[in-house]
Amino acid sequence: KLDPTGHELLSWKVDGGAIGPMGLALDPQGNIYVVLHRYHDHYVEKYSPDGKLLAKFAPGPGSGDGQIGGGSFLGAEELAVDGNGNVYVADVVNNRLVKFDNHGNFLYNITSNGTLKLYRPTDVAVDSQGNVYTSSYQAIWKFDNTGKFIGEWFLPDDGNIVIDSHNNFTVIDEGIMKISFPAN
Repeated sequence: KLDPTGHELLSWKVDGGAIGPMGLALDPQGNIYVVLHRYHDHYVEKYSPDGKLLAKFAPGPGSGDGQIGGGSFLGAEELAVDGNGNVYVADVVNNRLVKFDNHGNFLYNITSNGTLKLYRPTDVAVDSQGNVYTSSYQAIWKFDNTGKFIGEWFLPDDGNIVIDSHNNFTVIDEGIMKISFPAN
């Protein structure tokens, strides 16, 4: 944890220090969520702002409800938290997004747009209205907060999605691309 000038305020080891985290996200209360994979058992850890472990959830690897898929070199790498503290994990192995509540209880999987199934969702982000976005095979898919498909936009390549507090979208891959979507 760093202050605005970049000086370290606090640090701690995740997963007992076996290996570093893959993805990080913050909830509105400042709690820190970490998704772990590869040498881990493919799960999520939740920490308080001062680094106290609060919860572990999404035991894996597996393909059941509430589990995150994985293998020795493949697994979830990104997660996002919405304004209510719900957690979305991009489960690249099982081709889905997995949604948990703010206590780590499984809510549901997001797998398709009604016709096409998600393919290797590599990133996930949530806007201020609770809409969920994922990059999936050179496209960004948009779902509402119930998992209903809203739209899909094609990109030249997959990338990481960043959404600021004003719902401005930036996709980061080989370069940085600021994008806007048509109104729905």
